[in-house]
Amino acid sequence: MPLARNHTVRRRIFTVGSGHLMSTMRRLRGIGRLLLVGLVVLPAAAMAQSYYYGESTIRGLTAAGDPAIAKGGKPAVEGYLNNDTKYWWRHVQLRVEALDASGGVTASGFAWVDPQVPPGSRVYFKVPAPAAASSYRLVVVNGDMLRVSGP
Repeated sequence: MPLARNHTVRRRIFTVGSGHLMSTMRRLRGIGRLLLVGLVVLPAAAMAQSYYYGESTIRGLTAAGDPAIAKGGKPAVEGYLNNDTKYWWRHVQLRVEALDASGGVTASGFAWVDPQVPPGSRVYFKVPAPAAASSYRLVVVNGDMLRVSGP
């Protein structure tokens, strides 16, 4: 008799464990599906954001420029960095995009404007261009905020 009871206990443990294992496997499959969807959707959303051009990432800090020639005959962009914020800025990073006649980007690169830009003013800059083009788009990407002006 004791042998039969142990056998029954073992069977119950195995049955409970098996059911628990199956529900765990179902949960893991569901989590795996969610992770797979996340791995597909999130990079697509990030790529869509990285191809949005034209708007400064720092509100009130904008750049405008025209084609120019740098030393050695290389293409450049010269213009003004406008600061409509209440902060001082320096080491401002610009994304410089060379545009074709239809407005498509043919080349892009980054440049830095180093002079300090006081609040409510503008600073002249001349930076290297990624390629020769008839027009350029300048986007403020980043910068170092120094201090708040006024009381």
